[in-house]
Amino acid sequence: MPPDTRATNNSVTDDLFEPGEINSEGYWNKRFFQDWIANGGRRQTAFFAEVCCGALPRWLAQSIREKNLSLFDYGCALGDALPVLAEAFPGSKMSGGDVAEVGLGLARTLHPDVDFLNVARNEQHVRFADVIYCSNTLEHFAEWPETLGQLADHAGIYTQGF
Repeated sequence: MPPDTRATNNSVTDDLFEPGEINSEGYWNKRFFQDWIANGGRRQTAFFAEVCCGALPRWLAQSIREKNLSLFDYGCALGDALPVLAEAFPGSKMSGGDVAEVGLGLARTLHPDVDFLNVARNEQHVRFADVIYCSNTLEHFAEWPETLGQLADHAGIYTQGF
């Protein structure tokens, strides 16, 4: 009979990821590996993208559609907002980024036609897209106004937090 690995208190993930402080790269790697999907993270991500698309000012949604503006999901987790955004803005190029390589690896597998990058390793003044979408992410930063300002620097035209 094989040994019961459940009694080791998740030793596999403890060996693979140093959890670090809450909201650190290690914390999110561990969350995405262990329980993000089981706890409904994918559904929550898609739900908030649907809410955002329904709440956008008409002029903004129309501008994105008419100009086929590109969209970047900052803090994309597994990338599950992007299909919702792509449905709302079918002519727009979608991309996403996160700090957690585990989440990015899963995102690349789940959404192979989308480009994903590690935002923690990105140059400061690189333009991500015309529009930056950021949902349920800014609250994880102690200095969120500064982070929002940095996000605006990465947007060609608009930054939309939700």
